[in-house]
Amino acid sequence: VGVLSAPYHGANVDSVQYFSTLNANTVSSNVVTEATGALINSSTAQFGELTGASGDTFSTPNSVEMDILRDIQITADIKKAVPWASVSNLLVYKANQYGLYNQSNGTLRLLIYFASGGSLGIYSTAGVQTLAADYTRAVLQVTRDASTGNVTFYVNGVQLGDVVVSGRTNEDMASNNNLMSVGISLEGRVYSTQVYNGIDGTLVVDFDAGDYESGSTWDSSETGETWTINGNASIYQGYWDAKGPFGYMAEAAATNLCLQSEDFSTTWSANRT
Repeated sequence: VGVLSAPYHGANVDSVQYFSTLNANTVSSNVVTEATGALINSSTAQFGELTGASGDTFSTPNSVEMDILRDIQITADIKKAVPWASVSNLLVYKANQYGLYNQSNGTLRLLIYFASGGSLGIYSTAGVQTLAADYTRAVLQVTRDASTGNVTFYVNGVQLGDVVVSGRTNEDMASNNNLMSVGISLEGRVYSTQVYNGIDGTLVVDFDAGDYESGSTWDSSETGETWTINGNASIYQGYWDAKGPFGYMAEAAATNLCLQSEDFSTTWSANRT
């Protein structure tokens, strides 16, 4: 009796390989140039962590690029939403100008907060998902029309509710540059925060925990500002070694020698056995 079994496929089988390094490949004119990135370890795969206590912050000095509200993009592990009266979940905060929080009863809902001549909270008008577990990974974006102040929220590329009309223009905005500032109790984990001067614009501020080496300050590799760890905020460095965790998976390059299987006049030739 013959037994037909499916071939085995998986990591490090059939030219499929997991790498212990970051992906440094580049693409130009649809051509991929392979390159080996940095080894995955505590200095290249880590995140900033806040405890929710007042004074636990990451801050950067004032800069012209931060004087008005820009579009924001954050990659973070989001803690499950909490009741309104409880501590705000971590997203991002810039003192006296804006904040971005995860606040709602069981559903991911975002708030952007302005403080200039009084305070103004702008909430996403709907939740996009109920978080099943603490520290669910998400990419969060806020875009803002500089002339009208209208705000749109996105989670993982999906618009969260409707555009919110704020009426708060650039002229209304104050200037202060503490990201995750003293006085606002935020809790959670942030892998990266980027602030752009427009959608697909120039990166002007970049928080990247992977840039941190030692001490209480570090410089952004992208935009050059110096960040400071305050209070009990910390950079979490997990355990990495040769056994993993591993990075991206790739398959070796291959060329199909026999094209168009239904047209034997192309690259096929007769073969007799």
